[in-house]
Amino acid sequence: MLPDITNWIETVTLAVEVVGISVILFGIVIGFGELLHDSMKHLQIPHRYELLRARIGKALLLGLEILVAADVIKTVSIELTLQNLLILGMLIVIRTALGWTLFLDIENHLPWQRS
Repeated sequence: MLPDITNWIETVTLAVEVVGISVILFGIVIGFGELLHDSMKHLQIPHRYELLRARIGKALLLGLEILVAADVIKTVSIELTLQNLLILGMLIVIRTALGWTLFLDIENHLPWQRS
């Protein structure tokens, strides 16, 4: 592949990874900010904890999806080898399992069930 295109794709991949990590960190900061905010002061501690877990869990889900997209871009467009495809497949399986676990923990039901 042309060096200019490879450098551009690596830059795009890095930018997508930074966005994914930023989403996770921003979600954590917002979650703790809401925990300390006055509007939550009327809630009991267990309810505050549940809201914090839900906010951080949702940020993790979104961040993981973005990081998977960065891995797909990098593997398919730059390093397309059988070994890298297998590693990408394992990463996707692990992140998908983690995503499902987080979703079930946050929502307490399967996506196709009513809440």
